[in-house]
Amino acid sequence: MTINPLVDIPPRTLAVWDFETLHDTIMELEYGPNWFRRFKADAHPPVINIAAIVESINEQTEESWHDAVADWQYFGVYASALMQYNVRPIQLFARSRSQSSRLGNYQETWMKRTPMVDGINGVIFLGITDRLAPMVRKSQTAGLKVIGINVTSADTQAVAELCDRFIDYGDIVSVKRGGADAPSLSEADRSTLLQAISTLQQRTGYPWIKQVRIKPAMVAIDPAFDEKHLGYNSFSEFLLDQSDLLETRRFEDSREYEFSLQESAAPTPSRSHPQGQSNRQPLISLYRRMSVQQGLRLPNPELMWIGVDIYAAFVQDPDGFASFKELDDECLLQLHRDVPHATITDAKKIRQVLFKCYLFSPGSDDKIGFRTDVSTLEEVEELYFDLILHRIARHVPQPVDFQALSVACTGEPGSAERLSAQYAALEVE
Repeated sequence: MTINPLVDIPPRTLAVWDFETLHDTIMELEYGPNWFRRFKADAHPPVINIAAIVESINEQTEESWHDAVADWQYFGVYASALMQYNVRPIQLFARSRSQSSRLGNYQETWMKRTPMVDGINGVIFLGITDRLAPMVRKSQTAGLKVIGINVTSADTQAVAELCDRFIDYGDIVSVKRGGADAPSLSEADRSTLLQAISTLQQRTGYPWIKQVRIKPAMVAIDPAFDEKHLGYNSFSEFLLDQSDLLETRRFEDSREYEFSLQESAAPTPSRSHPQGQSNRQPLISLYRRMSVQQGLRLPNPELMWIGVDIYAAFVQDPDGFASFKELDDECLLQLHRDVPHATITDAKKIRQVLFKCYLFSPGSDDKIGFRTDVSTLEEVEELYFDLILHRIARHVPQPVDFQALSVACTGEPGSAERLSAQYAALEVE
């Protein structure tokens, strides 16, 4: 049984989120110190796991309130999560993005009037750093118990000692991931992770690999890899959850984790490919890279295969769809039944792939049209396989391994015989 790190916090607690500081800290953890060069100011990914934090707090309190302070023009990506978990966004006005990660007027008001909510007996500062020390002291003077939450680093050392308790952000997220509903790795994802770290270790001659180097290595092996498809809010959460495979360390003066393979987790053919199969992972990766080179950007193969099933129902729908947006929204709704963390981007990718399969045709009555000669699941699958064979199988510089090709396009090897037979028929033509 996992223990909530927030156990024994006061029953009536106000959570004050220095949202931009926490976001920027996790962005550096995820993407390295130069992360801001990779993303436009208003196009950051949602790296803060709002659900994990709020649920952890709610589990331990009778009542809680949440104030999140930021210049919200940069953080619209969090809007739905803030609404879902009743986190109140407080607008901070700043002259520039670089100056906006300050609590500003909110801090001034706090210093003049504490507590901010009548009857509270505890305060949690999220994204806390040493510059919030005055707010911590003011709160403690008012008789409130103070808990600080952030990624442990040099910027938090002094204030961590000042707080009644300091909790590392990663500890909260990893515990929320550790219950009965925690995601499980497929053999393919497990193999990709192990192969990526093993390769980096061989290249560098060093057992400890910085987090920022691991995801690019995994995507190079499997371009469809995305930790969000596995239910993780960020890549660091994904890595921290693999404690059976990875050892973790982080130095006090660094925000970045380093990872090394557990001695028992070294990749071997028997672990990565059970039941005596040869190690096909390099071929699977080759076929996925080949699809990208041929202009076919496949989503996660398991998602794509579910999408084929969904579209088989769509072609039989007599009501049809008035727009691609309506079509994508319905596809996403269906995807969520099997993959709760699928996104609208996944739905669009599925539609774009099937468009290249010539599944669509000119519609009528302002409706999107589908081919009239395609009406069953098997026929939609055949169109998809035909595209895969034309874009991948005909371009590989070696005999096709149809089991590897099946995994690359469906997520499992069970369609190997169908692909082989369909390929033989194409070659005859």
